[in-house]
Amino acid sequence: FTAYGGRVYALDHPTLGASPIANALTLVQALPQGARLHLATHSRGGLVAEVLARVSGQGGVTATDLAFFDAAGLAGQRAELQALGQAVAARGVRVERIVRVACPARGTLLASRRLDAYLSVLKWSLELTGVPAVPAVVDFLAEVARRRADPGEIPGLAAMIPDTPLIDWLNAAEEPIAGDLRVVAGDLQG
Repeated sequence: FTAYGGRVYALDHPTLGASPIANALTLVQALPQGARLHLATHSRGGLVAEVLARVSGQGGVTATDLAFFDAAGLAGQRAELQALGQAVAARGVRVERIVRVACPARGTLLASRRLDAYLSVLKWSLELTGVPAVPAVVDFLAEVARRRADPGEIPGLAAMIPDTPLIDWLNAAEEPIAGDLRVVAGDLQG
């Protein structure tokens, strides 16, 4: 707080019901004109920072960027990306530094097709406990797993699946983005 003169804020953003693009747009809309950002992120918040850094670093959104979101069901994310580009330009937002902790920058297998297997093991484990509330929790998790890849239903989770348009777009940049990036990464073995 001392180093930043008390200008430290947190973004409480929906992680399942909104895409990282929508989360970045929410942040930009709350910022003052000419904001210079140093972001500290954890997990999926790193995707939000990456989206914002990419758009602010290249000075907007190009037709090449939008082409990643041409597939059916991605019109919402495409519109969000266009709105983000316009908002970043209008407010003059710059991302100068990011500290990323455990960001699923290439997607996460927990959101991939393996989610069904993980939930199956969890269901089996929970059923062994005999806790009465468990069936409702398991049913809820199974429904989330069923809808996870639909960006219209659960855009935040769909964005974290490897090889989806958002992950592909973030990793397709040919030129480095200006600014500092520090990464605290890990490797989880199943």
